[in-house]
Amino acid sequence: MKHTTQLEKYNLNYAYFHIRIFKRNGVVGGRMAIVNVSGDIFEAGASILHPKNFYALEYTTSLVPP
Repeated sequence: MKHTTQLEKYNLNYAYFHIRIFKRNGVVGGRMAIVNVSGDIFEAGASILHPKNFYALEYTTSLVPP
């Protein structure tokens, strides 16, 4: 049996199994996304507002004028 180093244990090229990922498009991550705007990076995906998320709900309602 070949001796493997600690780093090789985490390298998929040395694994005894294969992982195959099927995606509709070429990007892994689903609805998660980041956007680069003038050198600043913003998270722009996988957002959902749940009614029980008090802080997010309070913040968004404060953005809407009365």
